[in-house]
Amino acid sequence: MLMNILKLVESALTQKPQIQKLVDVVTGYFVPVVMVIATITFIFWLIIGGMDGFYNALRNLVTVLVVACPCGMGLATPTAITVGIGVGS
Repeated sequence: MLMNILKLVESALTQKPQIQKLVDVVTGYFVPVVMVIATITFIFWLIIGGMDGFYNALRNLVTVLVVACPCGMGLATPTAITVGIGVGS
C-alpha cells in the first residue's frame, strides 16, 4: 500500500496536471491582451495628459500592468498543486 502511495505521488509530481495546461493556454492569450491595453492606455494618456502627459501616461501604464499581471495566475497554480501534493502525501 505504501509503494502505491509513493508511485501516485511520484506520478503526480512528474506529470503536468490538466489545470496547469489550461492556465498556460489562458496566460498565452492574456499576456498579449494586457500589453495591448497597457499600450493603448499609455498613448491615450500621453495625448490627453496636458503638461504632465508623459508622467501620467507612464503611471497609468504601470498601473494597468500591475493590476492585470498574469504572473499571479501563472505562479500560483503550480505552487498550489505542489503544496496539495505535499499535503496529500
